[in-house]
Amino acid sequence: MGALKDRLSRWLGGNELVGDADELVEAALVALMGSEIIVSKLDVADIPATAIQEHGAFYLPSDSMRPMARIFVRRGDLERAMPIINEVSIGW
Repeated sequence: MGALKDRLSRWLGGNELVGDADELVEAALVALMGSEIIVSKLDVADIPATAIQEHGAFYLPSDSMRPMARIFVRRGDLERAMPIINEVSIGW
């Protein structure tokens, strides 16, 4: 939800992130099997992150149940984290 709020803020003309830079925000919902790789790559890039397993999440392209995880980062690190998350999670 936090990432959506940031995108809407930028779209509506706001250049600054909405909220506290140290606040944890959800960056992505990814396949569980890729979440550890993502957290490790974020750690290498000095971006603190955590993954929390999501039970019963739907993977939208196929509408099937898959084990998923939510990736959380600091709001101030979100912009730097997204390219890493997208690079790893593409195709999962």
